[in-house]
Amino acid sequence: MHLKKSQRRRIWRTITYILLFAWAIVALFPLYWLLITSFKQPIAVFQGPKYLPWIDFKPTLNAWKFLLTGPGHGAVLRDWRNSAIEAITSALLAVSIGSMAGYALTRFTYRIRMLRWKNKDIAFWIISRPWW
Repeated sequence: MHLKKSQRRRIWRTITYILLFAWAIVALFPLYWLLITSFKQPIAVFQGPKYLPWIDFKPTLNAWKFLLTGPGHGAVLRDWRNSAIEAITSALLAVSIGSMAGYALTRFTYRIRMLRWKNKDIAFWIISRPWW
């Protein structure tokens, strides 16, 4: 069977979209699980997997009410504030260091002779390097 170029392109595009959709489901499912678990009763959490609100279980705001108005209310707000301060500080630090590195790469010419790298190679290495 011989297909035209446009038909092959359409088939590959369809396959690509199917794979991207499947990967999006895999990547987003933990967030969905986190969200629906926050609306379950404690006993429903330990009874096994139930995925669909109002069908598999009755959603409730008891956990959120306890978290936001219960006895540990002050500690939760303090922890959220500390997390926000840490996230903002680390983001500002990363942006400032990254902008200084970007400025230096655009303003000056560097060459690493041993590797035969120039500015564009150094920039590509910095961007593509996994920093975990």
